[in-house]
Formats: sequence, structure tokens, C-alpha cells
Amino acid sequence: MPGETASILRLLSRQRGGARQAILKDPMDDQKGSVGNDHARACIPPSWQPLSDRATIWSELFEIFQLHYSADLPFLHPPTFLKPLRQATMQPPAIITMPEKPVNVRPPGSDEFLLAFLALTARFHPVIVAHHSPQTSLRPSNPLIASEYYACAANRPEQDGGNQSIEMIQAALMLGLHEWGMCRGFKAWVRIGLAIRGAQAMGLQYEKDLDDEPNSRSMALDSEAERMGLSGAGRNHSFSSSAGEGNAFIEQEIRRRTFWSCYVMDRYLSSGKYRPQMLHARELRIQLPASERSFLFAEKVRTLMLGESERMAAERSEVHGHRQAAMSSNGYQGGGYAPSSPPTPRQNGDDDKEGRLEAGADEGLVSRYIRVLEIYGKVVQWSCSGGRRTEEYPPWDPRSEYQKLLGLCHDFKASLPRQHILSPQNTQAHISMKTQTPYTLVHTVYLLCQIMLHREYVPFIPIRCKKPEGPLDPPLFPKDRYDVPHGFWEDSARQLFQSARSIMDLVQTCQEWNALVETPIVGFAIYTVAFDGVYCINFPWMDPEGYMCTPPGVKPATAGESAGFLAARKALEMIGKMRPRMHMADGWFKTINRMHKYFRRMKSDYKKNVQQNESVTSESDGSPTSSRQLSLREGGAGGGLDEFKILERLLKEFGNLEDQDVEIGEATPGSKPLDAVYDDSNSGTTVKSEEGDRVAQTDQTPPEGPWNAINTAPGAPRPTPSETPSNGQFRSYDAFQPPPPPPQQQQLPPPPYVPTHVNNFRPAYGPSDSSIPPSGPPGLTSPDSRTASTTSQPSPYGAAHQHPPYNAWSQAPAPYGMQPLPPSIHQSPIGMHQSPPGYAPSHQHPSIPQIHSYPTPSAHAQAMAPPPPIPPAQVWDPMAGEKWLNSIDTRLGGDDVAAFVDGGDMAEWASMAARHGLVQALLLPYKRGEVLQDIVTWDAHSLFVHGERVMLFSGEFHPYRLPVPSLWLDVFQKIKALGYNCVSFYTDWALHEGQPGNFTAEGIFSYDQFFAAASEAGIYLLARPGPYINAEVSGGGFPGWLQRNKAVLRTTDPEYLAATDNYMAGIGKIIAKAQITNGGPVILAQPENEYTSYLKSVTEFPSQTYFEYVEKQLRDAGIVVPLITNEAFAAGYVTPTTAASPDIYGFDGYPVGFDCGNPYTWPVNGLHREYADSHAQFSNATPFSLVEFQGGSFDPWGGWGFQNCLELVGYEFERVFYKNNFAQAVKILNLYMTYGGTNWGNLGHPGGYTSYDYAAVIDESLGVEREKYSEAKLEANFLQASPAYTTSVYQNNTHNNGSYTGNPALTVTATFSDVTKFFVIRQANYSSVTDVDYQITLPTSKGNITIPQWGGQLTLHGRDSKFHVTDYDVGGVNLLYSTAEIFTWKQYGSKRVLVVYGGPNEQHELAVSNGGRARVVEGSGIKSTVKNGATVLGFQTSPKRRVVQLGCDLDVYILDRNSAYNYWVIDTPSDAVFGNFTKPSHLPSALIVKADYLLRTAIVSGDSVHLTGDLNATSSIEVIGGPQHIRQLTYNGKALKSKKMSCGSVTATATYKKPKVSIPDLSTTKWKVINDLPEIQSSYDDSKWTAADLTYTNNTVFNLTTPTSLSASDYGYNTGSLVYRGHFTATGTEKTLYLSTSGGSAYSHSIWLNDQYVGSFTGEDVATKWNQTYNLTTTLSKGSAAVITVVIDHMGLDESYTIGADAMKNPRGILGFSLSGHAQSDVAWRLTGNLGGEDYADKTRGPLNEGGLYAERQGYHLPGAPTSSWKSSTGPQEGLTGPGIAFYSTTFDLDLPVGYDIPLSISFANSTSDAYKAANGTARPAAYRCQLFVNGYQFGKYVHNVGPQDVFPVPQGIWNYQGSNTLAVSLWVQETAGAKVDGFSLVAGTAVQTGFGKIAPAPQPAWAKRNGAY
Repeated sequence: MPGETASILRLLSRQRGGARQAILKDPMDDQKGSVGNDHARACIPPSWQPLSDRATIWSELFEIFQLHYSADLPFLHPPTFLKPLRQATMQPPAIITMPEKPVNVRPPGSDEFLLAFLALTARFHPVIVAHHSPQTSLRPSNPLIASEYYACAANRPEQDGGNQSIEMIQAALMLGLHEWGMCRGFKAWVRIGLAIRGAQAMGLQYEKDLDDEPNSRSMALDSEAERMGLSGAGRNHSFSSSAGEGNAFIEQEIRRRTFWSCYVMDRYLSSGKYRPQMLHARELRIQLPASERSFLFAEKVRTLMLGESERMAAERSEVHGHRQAAMSSNGYQGGGYAPSSPPTPRQNGDDDKEGRLEAGADEGLVSRYIRVLEIYGKVVQWSCSGGRRTEEYPPWDPRSEYQKLLGLCHDFKASLPRQHILSPQNTQAHISMKTQTPYTLVHTVYLLCQIMLHREYVPFIPIRCKKPEGPLDPPLFPKDRYDVPHGFWEDSARQLFQSARSIMDLVQTCQEWNALVETPIVGFAIYTVAFDGVYCINFPWMDPEGYMCTPPGVKPATAGESAGFLAARKALEMIGKMRPRMHMADGWFKTINRMHKYFRRMKSDYKKNVQQNESVTSESDGSPTSSRQLSLREGGAGGGLDEFKILERLLKEFGNLEDQDVEIGEATPGSKPLDAVYDDSNSGTTVKSEEGDRVAQTDQTPPEGPWNAINTAPGAPRPTPSETPSNGQFRSYDAFQPPPPPPQQQQLPPPPYVPTHVNNFRPAYGPSDSSIPPSGPPGLTSPDSRTASTTSQPSPYGAAHQHPPYNAWSQAPAPYGMQPLPPSIHQSPIGMHQSPPGYAPSHQHPSIPQIHSYPTPSAHAQAMAPPPPIPPAQVWDPMAGEKWLNSIDTRLGGDDVAAFVDGGDMAEWASMAARHGLVQALLLPYKRGEVLQDIVTWDAHSLFVHGERVMLFSGEFHPYRLPVPSLWLDVFQKIKALGYNCVSFYTDWALHEGQPGNFTAEGIFSYDQFFAAASEAGIYLLARPGPYINAEVSGGGFPGWLQRNKAVLRTTDPEYLAATDNYMAGIGKIIAKAQITNGGPVILAQPENEYTSYLKSVTEFPSQTYFEYVEKQLRDAGIVVPLITNEAFAAGYVTPTTAASPDIYGFDGYPVGFDCGNPYTWPVNGLHREYADSHAQFSNATPFSLVEFQGGSFDPWGGWGFQNCLELVGYEFERVFYKNNFAQAVKILNLYMTYGGTNWGNLGHPGGYTSYDYAAVIDESLGVEREKYSEAKLEANFLQASPAYTTSVYQNNTHNNGSYTGNPALTVTATFSDVTKFFVIRQANYSSVTDVDYQITLPTSKGNITIPQWGGQLTLHGRDSKFHVTDYDVGGVNLLYSTAEIFTWKQYGSKRVLVVYGGPNEQHELAVSNGGRARVVEGSGIKSTVKNGATVLGFQTSPKRRVVQLGCDLDVYILDRNSAYNYWVIDTPSDAVFGNFTKPSHLPSALIVKADYLLRTAIVSGDSVHLTGDLNATSSIEVIGGPQHIRQLTYNGKALKSKKMSCGSVTATATYKKPKVSIPDLSTTKWKVINDLPEIQSSYDDSKWTAADLTYTNNTVFNLTTPTSLSASDYGYNTGSLVYRGHFTATGTEKTLYLSTSGGSAYSHSIWLNDQYVGSFTGEDVATKWNQTYNLTTTLSKGSAAVITVVIDHMGLDESYTIGADAMKNPRGILGFSLSGHAQSDVAWRLTGNLGGEDYADKTRGPLNEGGLYAERQGYHLPGAPTSSWKSSTGPQEGLTGPGIAFYSTTFDLDLPVGYDIPLSISFANSTSDAYKAANGTARPAAYRCQLFVNGYQFGKYVHNVGPQDVFPVPQGIWNYQGSNTLAVSLWVQETAGAKVDGFSLVAGTAVQTGFGKIAPAPQPAWAKRNGAY
């Protein structure tokens, strides 16, 4: 430590004889003692003049620490700390009077530790405070200066290095707590986070006696600590002790208490909505702190773990004893954990040795404090996440989270012994015993939990209550629907205010005894009580018993003296007295004062507006304005929830994570002295602007300063008189008449958002800075927005007092919670600043975003141009005020809401804020601003392609799962027909580099045809090359040879990175060539995949360096399109603002999981309403992207089958969960999967079987019959037809039960564009299957309209959700509203066609502004009228189509949903730039066609439309939307008899001709069979096999247990079946064989000794490895040569999803063995897998297609194999009579009709074993497994006894539909009685007449004799 810093402590530690000397002040203190930023504090030279009697001062400081911090930071051991101090003060008197040299006197501890200690305690010591901040006649001493002085010294940069230790962690915790109290939340968060990580690295969270994996964790922590520079000595506490049990216990307890201090700090700092906990009780293996007595007297004791009961502790002790005995018996001595002798389970007499158990009444108070903090953490998480608004059950229901949390609180209270319960006597006793600190905190936090819970159900503004009542805002509990327990609300309010009073009684007693604990948590509790007191004083009827106010009915003369009133006032006084010593208290104090003003103003406004409303109603009864829903402030209903939401986090959260340092640097001319910063007279005169500049103090700033947040420093000045919002009344939205927009306004893009710094927007209410132009600062919208209004501003219905015209809207008051927009608000993305009210941007939409270069001077000038003046007529509404406030800063500092709380008019405040706006710079699209291309761009809303906004609706499709390149176009066309415009695809490294260094992408693995097909279909591509992809493929895409790579995969380990280079360069060049910049379809690329999950042993995660390396690999390969990420969940590890800086941030969502066994059960809380918030939190300047969202489900071996999965994630799932995403304004959506395909050729991971159908919209056989296909088509086409959606903004209405409908059973979420508003309505219980009727009130340009206007009810069916829209543009016609869902709309000249639909028998209504006369031209049952200039149509859905023509040239087609399934939007080629890709501006002219099954393409030529498509039955074809001149239709090249209808549509009929389909009967086909296990024959020669002679393995997750490695990948065998042969010389004593093998889920093995069957493991769905001892029944002759043959089914390599686990390295093969009578070295092993291993033989079908069985090695599965000499057979149906493996082959011709898609599948019957039943009396499936080979491609792995798959689709192109085919089957029987395959057959599906065209077969090279085959 540098000398200057050390001198502080040395000088403090000197002891001189004689009297106390005078305190000398350093003359430089005025210049040096300042509070500033980190740099300034680091530069303060820490020097201090001598103080006398320092031992006494240190002792006093220790007492201060114990009083305030001994519960938060309980690691100081009093005797250890005080011993040297007491020794120094106990010198003989003669020595004291003799002068001598100064003697160092200081407590034990490092300099850093003691400086941090002083940072906490100095503020309370008057001598030290006076030394640093002498009192003057103008100001008192400032205690915070002293504490800051030592904190600055402890923070010196040069002190950050060196070995870490327990003391360093303790110092970091003390400094973190100091920073927290100083309102530097971010610094505290980081510092304490580092302390926690350091503690974890040192293993403090684990104790060897409690750890379930002590040895592995010990080794991991040693490695972790070494990597972090923690030496062994450094991990020990520096309070070294001599040998002895007591001292050892003290050291252990100090370590323990240090960790629990980390836990306490973590709970404090995570007390907020966006502050996750770092430590979780379930992960800790450490006992709670010992009692204070045991710690003091060094008595060795045992305590419980957090969350553990005494019974659980006893069971744990017994298990631990057994574990140690087992370890001892195995001779383990590593890590120092093995006992010297086997222990026995602890008995009663062992207490002396192990220590007694402190539990129950003996448990210490610090331990109890930690327990109640765990409850507090749960309460805070519930409350800050929405509390009651998140509940599904009423609060009295035991299932509610509220009741569960109350139960935890009550159980905790009941567990307290008599001496620890809260009572005046106990409080005084604990003060006397000096244990009041943990006692106070235990009860303070417990009571705080009670307050937070009960406060949730108390109305925020109970003006309309007469006594304690429940919520007045949704969710409500009306008496007609809920049986509210008698007195429930009264009792809850009583407990709320009684808890607040109990806190005050407790802390007041402590204060009277001079023992008040002053820490942030106690201050926060008192602040909470003070708020409750202000609440009760303003609304005393809510506290009728007068706990916190004067009870109702008390005479005014004595009202101010009631105990309740005095308690409330006392709380505020206590907060005020804490202010000099705790900066955080300053914000609390001001908040409480302003809340009192707010409540008073609220009551005044309410009373005034109620009277005014009554007057207005009498004068203008029936006017639309008077019927509008009013806020509570305006005299309306409710409990003020809208306004509470603005203040919610301010009132609930314990501090925030912003740093609020007052900006004071080093002493410079004109700088303030430090003391002045804390002088109340100067408090609040400065505020940081966005650039960090000051706003000048004004004379108008009131003495009390601004209102600050709980954890903020003094902030902005209040408004000046000229700018203070007036008291004008709130007016109707409809009162504003916008002027018309100027004609021909230039279209300019809005400048993208640049994230601001810590404070975000802080409006300064003083005079403008001189640098700001007189007309105000730049606006918050586009640079050239000049108009004061837009077409989005609603026109007024009429003047006030005007009688409503005939047929006016029946505008019922909107139910509470509806959040319509103010007259003009520029919708910005989540996290971006919205324009303030009164400032309206242009309604012009940008064409090309200017985001690709730095601003030019002219652009900069435009950006700096001032906005237009704000029209005074524009006004604001309270609900809109909440919306705008939330958009300014989601953290809600107190300065942001000062004017609101003061009760001013929001319109004027908003106008003022607009004049102090922010300059928005241009968003740079790439790192460091380099411009790589300008075709694909983006802003915060969406992507742009060629300058046009695109909502990217994508489906996942992997070409390698469909090895027929000619079918890829088929898939693309079916996806395009859905309305999607993109496909995401993975590339599988394992298929491209099966041999290290040999990258290949030829034949079926080439992408040329894939890219060409995408371009032909008009589908953009998102390329995802990995190198890791997961994707349920073997190894997660990693090639098997990576098992031999010693690196940690997916990290910066050079060996791993080097291994990826060849593949990434090869695949990167292929992708780069296909980019849109080169005329290809690739528009996005994704580096890595789901880089989210990791082990704690990975020290560098997330590694920005690693991610940058992968990005650079792609860029170096020539990829220039934007790079997008996909985290497995929203974690924010790698975002555009992190060092790796990908271009666009995205994450994944699989909300219902993969439990296909319960297909009708959706998980609770599975509907994620926080997606948009998560995106905004991590990347609000990029489009909201869900890069993988659940499109289906995988199914494991032994699962339920994809038919069950289809129920789980079917069309109902799409309606509810997809629309939930749309309601959050997702703009890049990729559905995984859209076509799944097949895990052919062993490419799948072991967790899944051959089918990868995934229950996707397109089935494995390429069929589109699933209803979810049609539902997805409806949703995608609606979004593609809605350009307003691409700029829409999620309205952050996560908890909106009852909004817009007044029905709490329904939830409406909304996303708004400038004009159009999109609403998604669903049931609050989203999995409900019941129907709900409702009416809905929606905001429109005509005001709030209640629908249906025709009367009656709308209906929402169970598991359904719907889009409702308002002000929706249909080619220039305004669809004012529609409850019917829109499929699409198009425009052809002046004619427009709109297609809407509804569910079965639903009532719907739509209105068209200026629609004119309605004429029903088809169908009946349509009601129509004209209201206020809009044509209103009402109808009930019916299977019969209705068509209505409106006078505005709009044809409305009204369908039921099932009929809408048969309508298609077919885009036609647009221009040379877009080609076949959908051009958004051209899409409105696409065709709308009614046709059955599938339409693929359409071309308009002359008066003809040429269609291609598929039919499964004769179908009518009708073009209802297209050019007016068309007359003729053709279908699949054939002219149809067409008719032009009077309504303009063209109809025809396409005829389906049923084909004759003939397929072979496999039971009568001629088969050949060969023994597939010649290896068990005595004559077999395995000399060509690979000798298993490696005495080591490079596999880092597997340690050898055999003399040589038997792991298959060590020898290059990574796929398919494995065969081992172990040679040994018999002794004749061989009786047993122990074998341990591994093969992945559902694998099996079989064993033979010579030619005799030994036994099998037949496989289980969950078993990935198996150990078993087998009896050997064969007696071998001594000296004879013998062979053990083992066959293992290799099911694929595990995925490596979790970084650090390297699961793909889990070995396959033999893990261990033991042959009785032999050493392991007696057995010499050889092995084989596929022929050639990594130098695989079949380059066409790839590196994974073949395994190690004899027939596969010979290539007999290929067409043309030499089978003539084989034995004739009836096929697999013949079976085997005993265990063994046979290989069957047959050849047959197919002659299926051309022009039809006829799916072919191979089917097995699910039979049982008759032999097993006869022997055992019960039936079970026979144990056998098969492989299927079709023309050489392995297209099925069937495991009869595991399942579930028994039907195996094989596509055309693998089958030769018009030619010869070879089918081969391997049959592996594991039954001693043999087995046969039942029901083995070839099955044809429904023949679909198709216009797709010819399908070329996949390459099928025939058999040729293989060199080296054995």
C-alpha cells in the first residue's frame, strides 16, 4: 500500500502518554476533501494529522460498528478486534506519564479493511467528523465528508491489485454499503457483485461437511481461485490464530459470516423489479451463522442451512457420515476431505466432538435475520413485479402467491422463541445486552414484509371509500362474483397500519435508549412507515383504529396529539435526522413531503372536478364528451391505479441502481468546497443534463429543493412560476382540433435512438441554458418534422354542450385501465423517448433509413433545427401522462415526477419538457461505424430491405434434414404460401467436416440448390452456421473428433478456436456468396447459438472476446449482412452495447416446454408478457426479435409421439401465444420449426428419435393438412397486410386484466402505430377452455367507442385470442374499428377488397369511416347503419360467405374461420430489384384467391391468371381480388372454364382425379438375409480392426478406468453401431463379467463370449450408460484363446448447450470392465465402427450415415449389393430364434403416377413378445431394434421396446417413384427366445394432385466392392 494511505492508519494507531492532544487539521483539507467522481476521489491524497488517544477512538468506532452494522456485516469478532486496543490502554500509570516514542496501536486488519471500516463508522464519531468538517458560524459539521474521505482513500486505483482475501471481500462489502447509502447504486451493485464473485471463487458458499460433491467442488474451486489469483494463503482469514479448536472455529465462523454478509447485501440490492438476485438459497451448502454467544466465546456449534429443518439436518448428517465412510473405504485422500477412519452416523453423544446443534430456541438472531431476509426477497420480487396484478386467485385463496407469502411470514413469527418476540420488555432487554441490532432488523424486516403484502390490496387513492375496502381498480372482486370473507379487507388494513405502528414503536424505543440503528434498510422501513402515515393522515377512514393517524371522530382540538398522528410525524422526523449521515435519506424526506402535497391536491382536484362534471352533465346531457371515461382525478371511478403506476417503483423499491454523485472534481478556481455540496441551503441546485452539464440555479428555486427518488441525490430545480403547470382542468381527448398537415411534405426517416446515460431525461424547470435556441432545443422526433399535427390526431366530435346528432356513437365510459393515446404522440420503440404531448411529428413514413454513415454537416443542421411551437389548444390526459412519463425513464427518479406530484396540468408540463428535449443522433449500423452494405438496414422498429420496411416472419427449415435437394423448393413454396417471407436455417459442422481439415459441401450437402430455391420462391434467408448450433443434432453440430480436443469448447481456448477456423471459413464463403448484396437470398447471419448457459467454473462468461472471434470469422469470410444473436432467454450477455457488439439482439422463447405427455395442460405463467420489456432493457435501438419461438416440440425416446405434441402446440397455441408476441410488437419472428424433417443417417442427438416432425405446421411427409398450418397463414397474412404494424410500439400494458372491457376475466394488450391501434384480447387465464362474453371500448379517431354498437355481446372462446383494430388503413379507406379479424386487404385501381373472419357463431362488428351506403351482394344476416359518418356493419359468423359492397369502393368479404383457411394471398413478381421476393409496397396488389388445400404461385398475363397448386379433392377456384381486366384462369397449366361474376371475381373449378396407387406388399416380397454378426464365429479375423492401444485420452470429461482407452471417438468412430472384441487367454475360472458402457438415451448393448450369448442391456429411454455384472455360464478351457464380443448401439453425441460442461465429449463405447480371474491388462481389445471411421467410405451420403455392423462396413445396404448368394427369406417378419443380428435386403420397383404427391412410409406393428408372456405371465414388447436403409440412406432407427416411433416416412427422391428401389433392414434381437418383426409394411398416404413438377432423386451411387472392408 502506498505510504500516504498507510500513514492515515499509522497515525491513527499511535499512542502517546499524557492528556489528549488537540486535533490538528490539515490545511489542505479544504482543497482535498471533496466528493466527486471516481477519478476525483482517486486523486485525493490521503494524509491525516495525528490524533491523540487513538486506541479509545478505535474502540468507540468498534462500538459504532456493532450498533449499526453488526447484523448486516456480522463478521467482526469482538475479542480479536479489541485485544490490541485494550492492551494498549492497560499500561501502568507510570508508563503513561513518561514521554516516549509513539507506539502503533491499531486493530488487526489490512489498511484497505480498516479504511473501509472507517468509511462506515467515521460519520458517527464527532471527533473525526469535526476534524474533517469543522463547524463554522455559517454551517454545521458534515458527517458525510469524513466517511467519504476514507472511502476515497480505500478506493485508490493502485490498491486494486494483489491477492484477494477474506478481508478484501469484507472491505468491498463495507465500501459497497457506503456507496449504497451515498446513492451511488451502480457502484454499489458492481462492488458488492465483485465481492460475491470473490467469495464464490474462494468457495465460501460451500462447507466440506455440508457439500454434496465436496471433492469435485474442492478441485473446481482451487482451479477457479488460482485463475482469479487467489492463493491458498489469501483465501484464509488474516486473523491468524494458534492451533486450537476455538480459534479454528472463530476463523471458520468469520468466513461463514463473511459469506452471509454477501447474502445480506445481495438481498438489499436486489430489492427491485430489474435487479436479479445473485445468490439463491437452494445453491448454498453452508450453515447459518452461530449465535452471538457462541461466536463471542468460540464455542464450536452446528447450525442449520438456510431453508433447512432440524429433521432435514439430521438426515443430511447421516448421509454425510455414510459418504465419508464410503470415501474412506475407497482410500480417497485427495483434497483433504477423506477422514482418517470411517465415521459413523452422528449419535447423541457426538455433540462434544462435532458441536451441539443450535436450532429452535438456541438459534442466533443473525441467523434469524438471514431467514427473514430470504422471505423479504420473495415478497419484494412479488411486489415489484406487479403484486396483486399478477395474481390468478383472490387474496383469500390459499393458492394465491399473496397467501403463500403471508404463510411464510406467519411461520417465521411463530418460530421465534419468547426472548426474541417483539415486545417493549424484550426490546429494552436486547438493548441492555447490546444485541438490539439484529433484534431490531429481524422485526423491522418482518414488519416491512407485512406492510408490503397488505398494502397491495389497499386502494392508492381511496377517495370513494368510506371504510377499508379492497381494490377499486382491476383486478376487482365484486361481491356478485366473489364470496369475500367477512371483514377481510378491514383486517388486512388493520394489519398494514398496525405493522407500521409497530415499526415506529420499536425504533422510537431504540432512539430513546440512544440505540437507533441507522442503516439503509432501517431507513427504508421508516420511510415506508412515513408514507403510510401520510396516507392515513389524508385518508383517515382507511385506518379507523388510528394506528398511524387521528382516528375518525376525534375532536379537532386534540387531533394533533393522537398517538397515531404523532407516530406518523415521528417517522418523518427520524428520516430528517438521518439526512446528515445518509444521503439516501434526503430523497426519502423530500418524497414524503411531496406525497403529502400530492394527496391533498388529489382530493382537491377530485372534489372540484366532480362538481364541475355535475354542472357540465346538466348542461350537455348526452354529449360524447360527457360520456368519456374519466380518471379519478377528473372525478371518475377507480382508486388511482394509473397514477400509482407512475410512482410505484418510487414507493416500493429499496433504492435504485443509478449513480447520483454530485459532480465536484478536484479543487479548481471557482469550485465549491465539499461542505457546500451537503449544505441544505444549496441542496438541489444542480442536475446533470444528458451531456453532464449543469443547469444554472435560479432565484425561483424554492428553499426545500426538488423532490428526489429514494436513492438519488438532489436533482433538478422545480418549475419557475412562468413554467409551472397551471391548475387548469383536464379536458377530453376530443377537444383538440388539429390543423391539416401541409401538402407534399418531404419524407424523411426518423433519427434512431441513441441510449442516454444514467439519468436519462431530467427536465430542468429553470430558464433555458443560453446555448439553447430561443425556440427550444431539438425535438424528439425526426429532424425535419415541421407540422404541428398529424392525421393520427383525433378530430373532435363536436363542441362541448352541443346536442348529439342523430345516430351518434353510443360512447359508454371506458372501463378503467384503458389507455388511449393523447391527441398526438409520436410512437417510439420501447425504451426510446416518446415525443411530449403537443409536439406532433409528421405522419410521413420513411422510405430509406439514414443509418449507414456519420451525419453530414447538412444532416447535422437538420437535426439541430428547433421544433415548431406547441399549439396551446393541445392538452393532455392523466392516462397519457403515465404513458409519456414511463417512456421518459423507466427507472422513475423523483425529479421526473415532481410536477406531476405537485398536481399541475400535464399539458403545460409536457410543453415545457419538449422545450428541453434531447438531440437524437443517427444510429450506426455496424461496429465502429463502418458501412458494409446499404441494402439490409434497420432501426428500432424493424428491418428495411431495399429501403422498405419489412416485418420478418420466418420459419425454421434445415436442408440437411431433407436430403433431396429438388424438394427444397417444395418446402419454400409451402412456407411462402403461409405468408412468411423468410426461412432460418442451420448448417451442421459435423456433416461438412467429418474428417478434421477436410471441409466439403457437395451433393446433398451443397447449398447452391437451396439458395436458388429460396430465390425462386421469394424467401429471404437467415443463415445460422454456428459453429455450435444445438438443433437436436449429434454433438449439437460439433464433429465427433472434437472429443479429442483438449480445449473447453465454446470459449477462447486457442485449441478450440483453431479447430473451428476451417469450417467457419468454408461455410462462411458459401453464405457470403449467397448474400443479397450478391443477388442471393441471405439477409441476416447469426454467429454462435444460444450462448447463454454456462457452468460457474467458466471464469470468462460471457466472453466478448470469444463472440467477437466468431463474428470476425464471418466477416473475414465476406459476410456483410447484419449479424443477429439469439440468447436462449433474455439475459443481455451479448448485445449491441457490449464489446462484441452484434448488430441486432434477439432471444428465444419456448413458453409451454416439451411435455407432450400432458398435451392439454399449458404451464402456469407460461405466457411471457415481459418479452418486449426484456428486449427494451438490453437493446432498445434494434427491432424486437424472437429468433427462435416455439413452433412445435421435440419428443424424446420413450415419449408420447408427435401427435400428442401437436395437441400441445397446435392451432390454439398459435392463437394465444403468437398473438401475445404480436401484442408486444415483435418485428423479427422465427418459428422453430416450420418444417422439421427427419434425423436420417444418425444425424440426430441421443435425446430424440428418427422423426423430427416437431409437430410443425408442415408435417414430416411434407403435408399441409394440419389446422395449425392454416391458422399460421391467417396470422402471417394479416401482419404482412398491415404496414402500420412495422412501426407500432408496444404499450407496456403487461398486467391489463379488465382493461378496455371492464371484465377481469379478459386481458387486452395493445401496440400502437402513429394512427392504427392493434389490440389483442385473450382470457386472463390464458389456458381456460370456457367462453367469455364481453363488450369493449376502444379509442378511435372518433373518440372512445363501445362495441358492439348494435348491442349484444362479443364472444371470446376458450384458448383463443383475437386482433381488434382501430383506424386501420385499407388502401386509403379508414377502417374505424373491427372486432372481426382481418385476413388481408388489397387494392386494384380504385377498388379495394377486405377479407375478415371470426370464430364459430361469434358476433362481430366493423365500421368504415365515410363508407357510404352498404349493399349486401352475397349472403344475408348483415345489419348496417351509418353513425357519425361511418358505416357500421354487424353480423354473426356463419359458414356461408357474405359480401358487402360499400360506396367507398370497398368490398368486404365476411367469412367464418374455417372458410378463411381456404383463402390465399399469392404475390406476383414485382420488379427487377425485388424479383420474386415480396415487395411491401407492391403487396397490396397481390391476388386473393379462394382454393382448397394449397396454392403455390400465380402469374398474371393479359386477361389470364396462371395458378399452380395442389388438390386433394375437386375444388372451386375463385379470384376475389385481382386486376379488373382478368377473365380466364389456368391451374397447373390447364385452362379452366372460367366465369366473371358481377361482383368482379372470377370463378372456375379444378378437378381432382383420384390416381391408382399400387405399392408392394413387403410380406410377399423376395428377401435375402445374411448374418450381420460374423464376429462371434471362432474363425473370424479382426486383424484389420483398430487396436485399442491408447494408454491416454484427450477427452477432458472422462478419466480412464481401463489400461487403454476404449472410447470410440479416441479412435475416430463417432457414429452408428460399435463392435468390440476383447481377446484373452482363458484360465478356466472365468465366472463373471462386469461391463460399463455408454451410448446415449435408449441405447443398448449385447455380449457374447466366443459364440455363446451372455446377455444384453436392452435399453431404456432415460439410460445413457449402463453398468452390470453378467454371469458366464460357459466354462472355458484353461489356456484357450477366448474372445468377448460387445455390440453397442451408438445413438449420437450429446449436445454442448452449457458452456463448460462439454457434454458432447461424453464418451461412447466401453467405459470399464472386469473379468473375474483376470487383470484388466489380460484383455486386449480391438474395435470398429463405420468403415474408415472419420475417413468415411460413402462421401455421397455423408460421415454419419453408416455404423459398424458387418453389412454396413461391406456396403451391403447400398443398391446393387451382391445378395444373390445370400439365403432367401420372407424378410424381417421371419425374425430370429435367438439373440443375434441379421441383415435383410430386398429390391422392388415402384410405378407411382406422375403429378401426384404420394407419401410413403415404413410401418411397424407395436406387438408384444409371446415368448416372454409364456415365460413370465405378463406381456411386454419384445426387445429388438432395427435400422432401415432406403437406396443406401439410413432412414430409420426403430427400438421396439422403447418407442415411440413405429412409422417412418421416407420422401420421394430417396424412393424412386418410377424405378427400382433397395430396402434393407438390420434386425438386432436381444431376446433369448428370439423375436420377429410384426406388421412390417409399406404404407401410402393420401395422394395429392400437385403442380409442383418433377422431383429429381437424391444421388444414389450403387454398391462397389470396398477396399479394406472387413
